[in-house]
Amino acid sequence: MEHCLYDEETGYYAKKQRIFGKRGDFYTPQTASSLFGKVLAEIIRKQQFKQVYEFGAGYGHLAFDVLCSNHEIDRYIIFEISENMRKRIEKKLMNFKKKVKLYRSIEQAFEIKGFVIMVEFVDAFPVKRFLKKGKIYEVWVNINERREILKESEDHAFFEYYKFLPEGYYFEYPFSFIKWFEDFSKKFKAGKVIIIDYGLEKQNLISYPEGTIRGFKEHKVIKNIYEFYPGEIDITYTPDFSLLKRVFQKNGFNIRRFSSLSKFLIEEGILDIFEREVSIDTTSSFKIKKQSELKTLITPGMMGEKYLVMELEK
Repeated sequence: MEHCLYDEETGYYAKKQRIFGKRGDFYTPQTASSLFGKVLAEIIRKQQFKQVYEFGAGYGHLAFDVLCSNHEIDRYIIFEISENMRKRIEKKLMNFKKKVKLYRSIEQAFEIKGFVIMVEFVDAFPVKRFLKKGKIYEVWVNINERREILKESEDHAFFEYYKFLPEGYYFEYPFSFIKWFEDFSKKFKAGKVIIIDYGLEKQNLISYPEGTIRGFKEHKVIKNIYEFYPGEIDITYTPDFSLLKRVFQKNGFNIRRFSSLSKFLIEEGILDIFEREVSIDTTSSFKIKKQSELKTLITPGMMGEKYLVMELEK
């Protein structure tokens, strides 16, 4: 999974030219509408944070919307592993180059204090895949034959968490994100973290006997990812926020809020921001466009309930 996504020559994020938006493979909240970034910009302004950090910034859409909407921000620090993405971000944020600092990884930062944003960041980490079938098997992949191989797994303490799943169920475990977050928490000294991702809770795992790993290509879900060669499609999974909550608390963070994206955006004033925008530009085409964007963000059948929001504080 890591090779397919991040290999510097053949990885999806290295060679794919159009990833986000209508002509890409999928939408994210920040590419769906500038309303999303304006809500976050208002939160940052109200809470008087002057230093903002964003992890996994894509093409820089969110950073652009936040910086355009909140001129009180002194520094906007971006961590983006993909060189392809970093080049696009530099171009997108040219007008804010005095405020923006780009890093490849968290190892380049001494400490982190401020407001941290992670949108569709957790799901971009590679995971390990397991099968519960009498014993617990780890799922490996034969690259040449493009098929799965089962190997009896070593015993892990976290298996207890999944004991409620019936026989024959697959599940994923985010080793790499957990290790990354432990490193992050050592550098994070004070502030808030907003994590926004499509997700589920522990009890919902029962609805996924095949696990949640899947691919995306041209806005279509790819269930059999082995039909494609490495780097041809996005590969992702659905994070378990019940598990993440344990990880965050273990690393010294308090959970200040946990809600759906719809509830979060409405509570933080997205409807007021929408009304303000359409009152400035009164053309019918602009209003229809903004209505469509708003619907995408807050409608339960779209992003509204599929995405979850967790706010952490230390």
